[in-house]
Amino acid sequence: MKQYKFGFSIKGLIAFLLVMAPNIVWMIAPPVNDVLAGNSAAAPALDIVQNVCRWMVVALLILLVNKSEKKNKLSKIFIAAAALCLLVYYVSWALYYIGYADPWMVVIGMAAAPSLYFIFVALWLNNYPAVVPGIIFAVIHTAITFINYK
Repeated sequence: MKQYKFGFSIKGLIAFLLVMAPNIVWMIAPPVNDVLAGNSAAAPALDIVQNVCRWMVVALLILLVNKSEKKNKLSKIFIAAAALCLLVYYVSWALYYIGYADPWMVVIGMAAAPSLYFIFVALWLNNYPAVVPGIIFAVIHTAITFINYK
């Protein structure tokens, strides 16, 4: 933990805002057939763990900065993977808004893709403490969505 400091990461904030954009649109103008409105876990404790991990990832990406300027050898791969996940997420939202809500598109495109996006962004930023809650969030979020929409 000595290589990290509390601070502000503009890259972390931008990454967060990029993944939140479709959610903001959804809150302002939900689609006519909004099957995602009830995407909650049957066990409320899972929703709590999911949300705590989600906000831990966000907080760590924005407020925890790696002091080392050293680039990870895989940085380009991580940012490309994050960009691909974000693209899949945006395309899935576009399809969702035109009325296409295939269960696999919802699970993969709208649950797994943004979850993986957070993990890849954390790896790209060399913010390894954010990876752990990111993985927990990804597993729970994708599992809840799978159970609700399979």
